[in-house]
This record gives sequence, structure tokens and C-alpha cells, in this order.
Amino acid sequence: PALTATGAGVGTGTGTAIAAQTNMTVNYTTVVGNNYRIIFDTVVFDTNAAYNTTTGLYTAPVSGIYNLQGTLIPTVGSNIHIYKNNADYAIISTNSSGNNTTIGGVLLNLAAGDTISLNAEGTTTFDGVAPEVRQGFGINLIAGASASSSGTGALVAMRAHAPTSPATITSAADIASWGTVDQDTSGSFNATTGHFTVPVSGTYAILAGFDFSGTWTGQTTQDRKSVV
Repeated sequence: PALTATGAGVGTGTGTAIAAQTNMTVNYTTVVGNNYRIIFDTVVFDTNAAYNTTTGLYTAPVSGIYNLQGTLIPTVGSNIHIYKNNADYAIISTNSSGNNTTIGGVLLNLAAGDTISLNAEGTTTFDGVAPEVRQGFGINLIAGASASSSGTGALVAMRAHAPTSPATITSAADIASWGTVDQDTSGSFNATTGHFTVPVSGTYAILAGFDFSGTWTGQTTQDRKSVV
């Protein structure tokens, strides 16, 4: 999961915006193999020409914290992975055909030159032709020397995930456990209590991902249960 905020005490630096959006306009089939890279053939916009429609790689033009969002609908059930520098970084699950896999609010701490891609397990087809099924992903820099200015101060952002099985949640009063903090720019999240303490006044966006299968089972570092 991840959390970001804007307000009087929040800013992201100075300079020009860095952002890209890709789409898929042709049917694309991945082949049998472990985490085959998905190719998006169309660039809607790309401020730094950082996405390669041949390799399927987005290369970070500058160091900073990036926000990744997207939508994929495989026709055959498949797990979708985010790869950073050709290594598994996170997994988003879709176990039945036709499911809408939404990638929302994944924060990536990238150095200039780091690469990001979306990968699928095994053989599956993505329908890029149907106009009502628009598949693609977007990425933008939200904190760093070249991020767009939005105030004064430092960006507030955090991401945590559950690497092990947490206690069973039986009521709305129970607090979900996120045992591992991946990013916390203000040291505001307590992994023991599950509480995020707001450091400054402002408008916050909260995004979370869960995979329910009767019980909430923790995963490895490539965990699909997280909060941002």
C-alpha cells in the first residue's frame, strides 16, 4: 500500500514534470515461461521518451519516488508482476480469465537508469483491440529534484506490505497488520500498531491491495497485500 499527501507543508521539489502513459492497441500473447515481459505498443505521452515499445522497459530518467498505475485484463488467468531492473519487485494476482487487474498507487524508489516492466506468468493473451478494454500503465515522478513543484517542504509518502501471515481479522475494529515498511519519508507509520500518524495537514490519498482466499496469508517480499 502507499500513501501520499499534498498540503501547506508538502512539496515535491522544482523543475519539470516527468510522466508517461502507455496503451495496448493490438492483441498481445505472452509465451510459456517465468514472468514474460508484457509489451505496450502505443505511447500516449512520454515527457522524457523513457518507455521503449520494443523492449517493454521504462527507464527512470532521474532519481526519485515514482507512482505506477495501470490496468490489465488477461483472457487466461495469470499473475502479473512488476519487475525492477529485471528482478521481481511486486506481484498483483488475477487467477481467473477476464479479471480486471488494477495496479494502483505502487510507489517505486528509483535511481536514474533503473528499469521497470510489467510481466505475466505463463501463456496468456491481452485484448488490446476492443475499445472498451483499454490496457496500459502510467508512471510519474512524485518526489525528486526534477518533480513538479506543489508547495513547500518535503513529500509525505509511505508504503508497507505483509510478508508473513498476520492475525486473523474478525471484525471492523481489527487493524490490518503490515509488518514491513518499504518506504516512509516522514517516519510516520508504526508497523507494530498498524497506525499511520499524519505529520502535516493536507489531502491524503490511501491505496491498498488485498488477496482474500478464506484466510489472509502473507507472502514473500513480492507481496500482493500492501497499503500505500
